[in-house]
Amino acid sequence: GGSRRAFDPAQAVVHGDAFFTLVCDAGYRVSGSVSTFASPCHDKFTAACVNGTWKYGFGTEETPWSEVRPTCVPITCGEPMVDSCGSEKCHPLSSWDSNANLTDVAAAYVDSGSMQTLTCLPGHRASHPSSATPPTCSSSMTYDRSCMFCNFNPEPPLKCMPIRCNLADPNARLLPPANGTNGSAPTAVVDAAAGWVGLNHSAGVACGAGYRASAAPKPLGNASREYRALCRADCGLGSGGVACRTVVCELPVVGNASLVGNATEISHA
Repeated sequence: GGSRRAFDPAQAVVHGDAFFTLVCDAGYRVSGSVSTFASPCHDKFTAACVNGTWKYGFGTEETPWSEVRPTCVPITCGEPMVDSCGSEKCHPLSSWDSNANLTDVAAAYVDSGSMQTLTCLPGHRASHPSSATPPTCSSSMTYDRSCMFCNFNPEPPLKCMPIRCNLADPNARLLPPANGTNGSAPTAVVDAAAGWVGLNHSAGVACGAGYRASAAPKPLGNASREYRALCRADCGLGSGGVACRTVVCELPVVGNASLVGNATEISHA
């Protein structure tokens, strides 16, 4: 055994005879043979007469060993009834990244060995899934994922991850969460020390000396020293226009005295 010969219905098949290759029709694969990112399905199987019993094996090189006779079933993971084993396409929405934009993806099947470009939803950027720090808005909004044998890479180097917003107020600092912890990467929502807040999360902001939290350009000393800021999908820290602004003092009113000059207010020095 171990060799092949052409099948001749008029010639008996005996124990130890050469084994035969059976080929599935176009669009079909051998049952039990699945496509993975690492290997294609099989559309051929071998058969041999062993001690009066037919035995079967996948492909053309594997020695027949199983008494379970395979069947040829449709290739359904790729483009149905079009693909063949070794060129199985990927469905464009297979293993979809939930943070990617569905409306920006082409409807066509993706050829095996090709790339598909995904565009992230607002508030997300391409980043390594296990990165300890969320991406910023300067990161790319797109990334490519590879298709092989009906499957996209099950461990893509990039995915669409929620962004972080950086505190741009030079006269302020972020306050840590109320529980005193920043969480553990990559699930942290606020990193007060590094000055960033995760998407759709808010953090307290404390103004430095000489500044007050206000939407007005010249807050007085009785204005709050703190405000809250929300990380928005556009990467801005939303605070309703409130920021840490230079505090001013109203002119003192002193009996039997007058102020030299024409100032109406005095700013913090």
